[in-house]
Amino acid sequence: MAGTGGALAGSILATSGARVPQSMPQMLQNGLGYGTAVTLLGSALGDVQGNIAGYVAAGAAAGAVAGLVAAPHLTGGDSAAMTATLVYGGLFPAAIAYVAGGGEGQGHAVRWAALAGSTAGIVLGPVLSSRLHWSRGRWNLISLGGAVGALFGGGTAVLAEVTDRGAVALATGGALAGLALTAALTGDFGSDEPRPGAASLLHFEEGKLSAGDVASAVIASERGALLRVLDGRF
Repeated sequence: MAGTGGALAGSILATSGARVPQSMPQMLQNGLGYGTAVTLLGSALGDVQGNIAGYVAAGAAAGAVAGLVAAPHLTGGDSAAMTATLVYGGLFPAAIAYVAGGGEGQGHAVRWAALAGSTAGIVLGPVLSSRLHWSRGRWNLISLGGAVGALFGGGTAVLAEVTDRGAVALATGGALAGLALTAALTGDFGSDEPRPGAASLLHFEEGKLSAGDVASAVIASERGALLRVLDGRF
């Protein structure tokens, strides 16, 4: 009760009257999630005995700090893309390792696959976002579509009385189908916000006009290419 109430009050006070980047809330979640997952997976792989609550708390805190530090350098689309690649990058390799390894008894292989996949997803998410320029809302909806697809796949397994590896395979296939279908159905969504900093030919900030980044100024869109001539902060 004290932790949640204090965190809520602290976040309101810290952001009151301040410019909060779109990426910051989601990067905080990404950092917390990744830090917690890495600590739990690492503890399981290292056969750590006893109470690991302290390790998990430290890992979550370190991840949250890293996410907040990285947030100003990322767009909302970057942060949402990272969420998708972090989650599904960890789940898909783990599911494949489980199914290919024969199901039960493959604990370490599944954990290594989840750890490697989620870590790769941290890097892959912003890279994909910089190429696709999808908005934060579109990325989040696609992630939700994957979850709905996994639910349908798992539900099919229950109705068909499929268990163990078959059920995992159906849920994984449903998630893949959900991701692909939602990505196709959201093609008319708006593009991502301008990239932080000088994402145009000219950038105005604090009363000064400076040259921007030409590479970042040219972005792809559904109708071709767009060129940002001027942006700024006031």
